[in-house]
Amino acid sequence: MGADSSEERFLDIPNDTSDPLINDATYLTFFSNDTRYAIDLGSVQEIRRLGSVTSLPRSPEEIIGLINIRGNLVHVVDFDFLMNARRRVPSERAVVILVAMPSNIVGLAVDAAGDILSVKLDGRSSIGTPQGTSGLNHIVELIYEDDRPICVVDIESLLGAVA
Repeated sequence: MGADSSEERFLDIPNDTSDPLINDATYLTFFSNDTRYAIDLGSVQEIRRLGSVTSLPRSPEEIIGLINIRGNLVHVVDFDFLMNARRRVPSERAVVILVAMPSNIVGLAVDAAGDILSVKLDGRSSIGTPQGTSGLNHIVELIYEDDRPICVVDIESLLGAVA
């Protein structure tokens, strides 16, 4: 065993996330700065406690640092900074969502993990792209659960420059 609490997993994502119902989309929800967000579950590998992160000198502001995941170094990116261009001190509940990008894995630091949400495609609303607000450019749609909005983020677009 020998794993410390910084390597404790919250959720292992199954390799096959395909939904038998073609008219559904499956998302992982999470919280950042009191807002609920969602990303496509197919891009998520696992969720871990934030734990200790090794900072990198002269790294871009959005990069918190590196973590070691089973011998692989993974960049940890501050989601709130990418969305709002301001860094916040992570909460005690902060987690890292490991996201599979085309060329590597990136850790996305968020305030707290949510749940897995399956949504019928007809219950979603696309939104226009706001101009001049970089973080909002990556919100592609809104979905609702119990009349509460959830901002769906295009994670490849958001992390594309970082990955």
